[in-house]
Amino acid sequence: GFGDLPLACRPADVGHDAATMARHKAEVATRWGCTHFIEGDPEQAMRIAAIAPHLLVSWWSCHEGRAWTIGAAAQPTRAP
Repeated sequence: GFGDLPLACRPADVGHDAATMARHKAEVATRWGCTHFIEGDPEQAMRIAAIAPHLLVSWWSCHEGRAWTIGAAAQPTRAP
C-alpha cells in the first residue's frame, strides 16, 4: 500500500519465487493504473521493469538509504 492505494498481499496461490512474485506485482500495479513502483528486492525490481515497461520502477535499498531507477527491456532488440 502507498498513499491512497490499498495494501495488496500476495494470495496463497502465488508462488514464493522471485519470477512469480514479480509477475504478480507487475500485474496488480498495471490493473490499478500505477505509473511508479518501488521494490525492495533488486531481482524483483529488474523483473517488474521487464514485465511492465510502462512502470517507472525504483529499487529501494534500505542498506544505502536510497533508490535507483531500474530500466529493463522485455525483449532486447537486435541491431539491423
